[in-house]
Amino acid sequence: MSDRPGRPRLPGSRWLFVFLGGLGLLLLSRWGTSLYVDHLWYSAEGRSGVYWTRVLSEGILRGAAALVTGGFLYLALGPVARAFAHLRIRRKLGDLVIQERLPARYLRWGRAGIAALVAFWVTAALPSGVGLQLLLALRAPATGIVDPVLEGDLAFLLFRLPALAGVLGWAMVVGFLALALAVAGY
Repeated sequence: MSDRPGRPRLPGSRWLFVFLGGLGLLLLSRWGTSLYVDHLWYSAEGRSGVYWTRVLSEGILRGAAALVTGGFLYLALGPVARAFAHLRIRRKLGDLVIQERLPARYLRWGRAGIAALVAFWVTAALPSGVGLQLLLALRAPATGIVDPVLEGDLAFLLFRLPALAGVLGWAMVVGFLALALAVAGY
């Protein structure tokens, strides 16, 4: 009976996970205290409904942006993963040369990890208050002032046009990142 050794561990991998976990805990606690202080302030002013509207609109928009970005990048990295599936990794053990392919599971998890990481990064880069801006663009009342050039209500220029420009900028960033990741993969 032969004893198979376990998987070799990198020397500092445990400390890396401890450091990243601690860093994540610090970031989450800072975010939580910021939310708690804001909630206390809005409640003291008697405007807790405004607070929850801001928090929920921001959270829903960021969650939707993360899902759309991650899904789009996961699909965009599909051809790259198929190209990597045909690669053969050569291992040499003495005079024996073994060629094997990358496991599909590694490619699938790699795609998902890259898509999730980039989606988190893009979502974190969204400016604060963007949820409220989009909510205002969707529910803004008409101003009653007609623009003489476009012959439409001024609410379009004040509320809807900035939100559309933000969505267009976000879509361009996501498209560029998908293109850059696909080119880097090839």
